[in-house]
Amino acid sequence: MNFYIIDDHPIVREGYSIVLQIMYPEATIMTSSLKEYSLAKLEKCERIDFFIISYKLQKRDTQYSLEDSLKVVRESKKVFPLSKLVLITAHEEMLLLYHAHKCLKPDAFLLKNDITKEVLVQSIAETSIGGSFYSESIIESLKQVAKKKILQEDYNIHILILLSQGYKIREISEIMSVSDGMVQKRIIAMKEEFKLQESRGLVREARLFGFI
Repeated sequence: MNFYIIDDHPIVREGYSIVLQIMYPEATIMTSSLKEYSLAKLEKCERIDFFIISYKLQKRDTQYSLEDSLKVVRESKKVFPLSKLVLITAHEEMLLLYHAHKCLKPDAFLLKNDITKEVLVQSIAETSIGGSFYSESIIESLKQVAKKKILQEDYNIHILILLSQGYKIREISEIMSVSDGMVQKRIIAMKEEFKLQESRGLVREARLFGFI
């Protein structure tokens, strides 16, 4: 069995590797940070059975962003479409978790706070036989998002996340390649869902309930 672990923290990569090597002594384990990852390096691998990838969101003024994590996952699955994806995140914001669940469809999705040796091993065991495994906190977050259908729409998720990062409507429309009017219309709809009068109140309310 071959594992490829992608996480920016060396101690985390080492911890996962130790657990997997104990459980699967014959396994081949490769690791890299998000910065070290490259498609060229991936294509040199003969076979990958499991990708264990960190899903993260960086601040707007740093080099990496949420899109980097998404790109890594999509490239990995394109090169090795039969591989299993174990997605791990430290984020507890419900919309980010829902976005990953909907867009990436991981075989296993774990919140770092939920991870123990037993949970990691169980996620590998269940997905290796065709099942799926979501940690308890992820399951609860998805249930909460399901209660507000308007927050399940991709455009609304993206707009709300960008608003929470401080982007203005004009910037959001440019990033998403849509009109200012479309962004404003969706913000108004979300404000009505939360029964609010201003967009700043929308971000505050979404944070209060743990959506962002």
